[in-house]
Amino acid sequence: MRCVIAAVLLSTVFCSGCATAADSLPRPSVAVAVVTYIVDGDTFYVQYITGGEGLPTKIRPYLIDTPETTRGKLECFGPEATFFAWQLLFGRTVWLKHYGRETTDSRLLAFVYLDSQELSLFQAIVVAQGFACIDLQHEEERPLCVTMQALEDQAKSLRLGLWAACQPMCDAPKLCQNP
Repeated sequence: MRCVIAAVLLSTVFCSGCATAADSLPRPSVAVAVVTYIVDGDTFYVQYITGGEGLPTKIRPYLIDTPETTRGKLECFGPEATFFAWQLLFGRTVWLKHYGRETTDSRLLAFVYLDSQELSLFQAIVVAQGFACIDLQHEEERPLCVTMQALEDQAKSLRLGLWAACQPMCDAPKLCQNP
């Protein structure tokens, strides 16, 4: 049920004809791919079907941070977040909405949709279920920030996932308030 609520909330964020801070951003590209390997809760590999020419195959979803399970780190709730990502993504076709931005370790930053209509955002689902927290880093993330913050706040108040199991590494002040 919370996944449906997350999708409905997200569909209201991208309204056509609305003037937003996103209006000044370049138009994003979309690549369609199949997820072939899960590294952890916020990193995975894909094989492109369309639109992936010249793009990295290692993907880092925008707006989220999950507990680590790689690079010698095993943080609280990391294995659970990795398994949840595996359940949602492995072998699945995804739509990657991106601006061509890469991380310093050459992962493509993308909004990861589970459907072509862009109603089911992977990031919203993992935040709403308590497997990730929001991590605002780039201007193109800002249009979704308030909605994602509301999903995180709800997961916290319901003590879902990492909010019940751990002292989260991401329990930071509100990120989405206007400067």
